[in-house]
Amino acid sequence: NPERPTLIKLYGDVQQPDTLVVTDSDHLALWRERAAIANLVRSIFRQKTLLFIGYDLAATTPDFRSLFDYVAQDNRFARPAYAVLKDLPEADAQMWRDRGIHILAPEVTKIENLEITDLARVDFVQEDISPTPGEEPFKGLRYFDVADADLFFGREALTAKLVSRLRETNFLAVVGASGSGKSSVVRAGLVPALKRGEQLPSGVRPPDDSADWQTHIITPTAHPLKELASTLTRDAESVTAITTLMDDLVRDARSLDLAASRALKRSGGAKLLLVVDQFEELFTLCRDDNERRMFVNNLLHMVSDTGGQVVIVLTLRADFYEHCFRYTNLREAIERWQVTVGQMDIDELRQAIEEPAQRGDWTLEQGLVEVILKDLGASETQPPEPGALPLLSHALLETWKRRRGRTLTLQGYTASGKVDGAIAKTADTVYSELSPTQQAIARNIFIRLTELGEGTQDTSRRVLLKELFSGTQSQADVENVLKTLADARLVTTDKDMVEVAHEAIIRKWATLREWLNDNREALYIHRQITHAAIEWESKKRDTGFLYRGIRLSQATNLVQNYRAELNTLERNFFEKSQQGERWSNITRAVAITTIFLLLVLAGW
Repeated sequence: NPERPTLIKLYGDVQQPDTLVVTDSDHLALWRERAAIANLVRSIFRQKTLLFIGYDLAATTPDFRSLFDYVAQDNRFARPAYAVLKDLPEADAQMWRDRGIHILAPEVTKIENLEITDLARVDFVQEDISPTPGEEPFKGLRYFDVADADLFFGREALTAKLVSRLRETNFLAVVGASGSGKSSVVRAGLVPALKRGEQLPSGVRPPDDSADWQTHIITPTAHPLKELASTLTRDAESVTAITTLMDDLVRDARSLDLAASRALKRSGGAKLLLVVDQFEELFTLCRDDNERRMFVNNLLHMVSDTGGQVVIVLTLRADFYEHCFRYTNLREAIERWQVTVGQMDIDELRQAIEEPAQRGDWTLEQGLVEVILKDLGASETQPPEPGALPLLSHALLETWKRRRGRTLTLQGYTASGKVDGAIAKTADTVYSELSPTQQAIARNIFIRLTELGEGTQDTSRRVLLKELFSGTQSQADVENVLKTLADARLVTTDKDMVEVAHEAIIRKWATLREWLNDNREALYIHRQITHAAIEWESKKRDTGFLYRGIRLSQATNLVQNYRAELNTLERNFFEKSQQGERWSNITRAVAITTIFLLLVLAGW
């Protein structure tokens, strides 16, 4: 057909390194030839920066839409796409933006007078503008904390609901799926609202004197009573206060109430607000049934008294709800006093994206918010996919890192990996830049920071720093890798503790999922050795806590293949278990021999 020379000319020049130009005369030829060149065009779309050129396109926009939808059905670009369009109706321009294409004014490219034969040789280069320095407006994979209240938006209605419930009870369970924002709404929504003690925009008022409440926020960890004792004695002068209170909490379920009275007397607070975040750690990390039971009993001792001096707020992952049913008092309290954290609607999501940026005087490129909302699966009638909030927050942070001046762009968002792929892209990029030795260390770190689920999803695991040190790598090497991972916001460190930044990493990073599923049975056995070694250490290396029999046999099979992955404590535990087993065998053999000789001598 008469357009074919132009078509051939266009594809003869696609070897130019950066840009493929499609003009308002080319698109019809492309459309007519769609069956023959569709695969070629798809390939080109993934290798080139696309530049669509067209003027007065109101009449031909449907053809452009058809072409675009045909050759880019999955709406993914390896390189950004741009369109230079003039006099385009807003509805049609939005169509382009919805497909992730940047709309530019014609004068930007300065090519209005070029002929068609020159277009394919034009390298379109957007002006390079360095990122303007400033504070990050988004938290990434970190939860919002009390100090981040001024950046926390979109959960005003839920915050008001939580505040209102605390006017009725001194116990509240905040239950939701992983990634629903439970920790953030309690830490950055509820707690600051109580501290201010002022009427909320919705008209809800916090409980009387909440501004004078003394706030304590803990996570259970492997030793919940120790965490409870530590926070309640943080202002005590006695160095033995923690251990004394721990002993009291183990013996008597009234001890928390008494300790709270002493703490309030020292501080002059009206009430004590105790937030137990990530309550599911009580079941995933704590291995002592009695400690778990006494922790629950101490918490629940005051719940029936709505006028009590202690207010307790728990955050709990919904898939651990049934674990609470083992304790009648806890089950009854949660059934009566719980608030479920659902998905944010589209207006709340828009607030969560736009408001933090505006607070920091950052600009969002036109169309960016709509593209993000679409990628979240959110609409006026449809909430986003479950667990989407950490994915959104990380994608926003990575987009901000790729900003142009003060503007967060569609190009930066695409380069980040978008909502669904930003976490994996960050993790893969960081991991690929490590040396082989460092990659082995990183693999060990992430596996140890994952608690293997049994009937539930895998969860995060907070560990002591020393657990990550093995005999095959130096402590300095491990600390260097940890710093790299922490700088990339993939892990968080606090004093001598380490954990993944968010469980979304466990869900969304395919490489980690492969590691966890590669030999899951061996990982289970290794994790059992880890827990047993930690308990042995906590019991002052009592030989009664060493492995024997079948458990030692299973551990021996594992160690033969994975000895290098054991840390110092685990190796010591295993070696002492082997020594103990050998000594038991010798003792048993001697005893049998002695009995046999005695019987022989007795003439039996």
